[in-house]
Amino acid sequence: FVFNTKPHQSFGVDCGLYLLHCMDVTLKHVAAAEPRFIEGKLCQWTSTYFNATKAATYRSQLYNKVA
Repeated sequence: FVFNTKPHQSFGVDCGLYLLHCMDVTLKHVAAAEPRFIEGKLCQWTSTYFNATKAATYRSQLYNKVA
C-alpha cells in the first residue's frame, strides 16, 4: 500500500510535527468511524493545509499533553 500524495504544509520546517498531526487526525477518524478500509479516506482526512499557525497550536497541545 502506497499513499500517493504530498504534504500540504505551507512552510519548510516542522516536518515531524506535520507527521504527528497527520497520524493524530487519522487515528481519531479511525477510532470514531471504525472503517473496514482506510485507503480511500486518508487523503480526505489529511488534506487540510498545515500552516505555521496550526503548527504552533499543535505544538502547544502536544507540549501540554506530555508536560
